Amino acid sequence: MPLKKAKGKSKKAKQKVASENISEFHKGGTYKKTEKKFGKATADAQAVAAGMHAAGIPPKGGKHRRGPPAGMRTTTSDRR
Repeated sequence: MPLKKAKGKSKKAKQKVASENISEFHKGGTYKKTEKKFGKATADAQAVAAGMHAAGIPPKGGKHRRGPPAGMRTTTSDRR
């Protein structure tokens, strides 16, 4: 189940590829296993995230970040 990457830079081209990726993901075994284990909502969210990521569309909502949140960062002077 290889997911496609968007060839064009236009928003419409990326949306079309993302839609095709999500449809492809829904047909695969990974979706069925995730749906059985975690429920339909989680499986749908995973399909959308994977499809959009492969198409090159960045996530919205700020859930995709690296490292700890800003208030949780520690420096070497804070450690004892």
